[in-house]
Amino acid sequence: MTGFVPGKFQVRHHVRGDLNAEEVFVLVPGRDPAAVSALLAYARSTPDIALAKRLRKWAETCMGIRPIDGQPPRVVTKIPLWVSVLAREVRENGMPVETALTRIAGHAADSARRELGATGLTPVTDGEE
Repeated sequence: MTGFVPGKFQVRHHVRGDLNAEEVFVLVPGRDPAAVSALLAYARSTPDIALAKRLRKWAETCMGIRPIDGQPPRVVTKIPLWVSVLAREVRENGMPVETALTRIAGHAADSARRELGATGLTPVTDGEE
């Protein structure tokens, strides 16, 4: 299992310069469904309406609700990224291959559900009861 890795990212503020590792927490919503949840939580809690709107739009794009560059996202296009990221976890951090494969399958299933319009645990039906 991987955890917090201090110094993994170098983050700079455009005015203040480098930020101390204890000052920031880096999330990558395009690769991590938990990061998308964090974006949405921040959007709900910030008083900055414009920021909240941008965060919701970013989260929706990552979830496949909004098209990116005019093309609707498809599960197949995301699989190489998931494989790449998780292969690195296997090589560098010792994640078991079985765990990586399970995570890829989970990401694919979640993405497919979203593409089909499922929300939460509500199953997608073809309109028949």
